[in-house]
Amino acid sequence: MAKVAEYCHERGDCDDVLRLIDVAARPASVAEASDGGTRRGVVYLVKSGRQYKIGKTANLDQRSRQFAIQLPHPHVIVHKIETDDISGIEEYWHRRFEGKRMGTSEWFALTAGDVKAFQRRRKFM
Repeated sequence: MAKVAEYCHERGDCDDVLRLIDVAARPASVAEASDGGTRRGVVYLVKSGRQYKIGKTANLDQRSRQFAIQLPHPHVIVHKIETDDISGIEEYWHRRFEGKRMGTSEWFALTAGDVKAFQRRRKFM
């Protein structure tokens, strides 16, 4: 699709094709913000065993099904934050709990107070 888009840009008269390429390339569950750089979805806190994962997704139901297959322990979605900037909000929480990170992963050893701090956030838009 990149070659087609490049060709259309060079011609300058294929705006209809460029719009189709843009729609086809975008996953249906991800909405682009007006600035084109952020994604709508949720930042979630999941507990499995004694550890918590802070992640982002455009489709939490699908992500939960993946966890059911991938994780060695049952998981619980503790909280989700709806936002139009899932990357930025996820990065904020990763930085906030950096000292509690389990190695280099997105898994953390959080306290009850940490979990409550995350749960106080309902929505970031």
